Amino acid sequence: MFHPLTAHDREQERKAFTDFIELVAARRKTRPEMHIYHYAHYEKNALTQLAARHGIFADEVEELNAEVLVDLRPVVSRAIRISEKSLSIKKLEPLYRPAAREGVATAVDSITAYSAYADAAAAGDTAAAEEVLGSILAYNLDDCESTLQLRDWLLSL
Repeated sequence: MFHPLTAHDREQERKAFTDFIELVAARRKTRPEMHIYHYAHYEKNALTQLAARHGIFADEVEELNAEVLVDLRPVVSRAIRISEKSLSIKKLEPLYRPAAREGVATAVDSITAYSAYADAAAAGDTAAAEEVLGSILAYNLDDCESTLQLRDWLLSL
């Protein structure tokens, strides 16, 4: 399930982080065996940095990192050989996804788009800002769907 949490300053970041930890804790009460799949180290690092920055949930993040988060990158690096120099998830997608990405398609694109969002918001152009933010959220949803599809594809092998 995709549940976007956004933040545009440190206070909102703390709230989004708190909401995330609470969402996962509530979900784990009903599904203690649950896992959160991700690709590469960004998510683990980001959660650890957020806990340190805000001085909250260090134990919860340590538990998530040890028991809940599952990094698919090591699985891919040990099990798959492709004709690309990189094992980025974007390079793997042609193996398990039929269509190429459109719009915001990479992490760099999302950073550039966020800059455009901030510029539009600062200029008071809320319609343009919301459109750009929507494209970033669509990219994040697509990343989540891609990670799930990669997991399912790996299991099928």
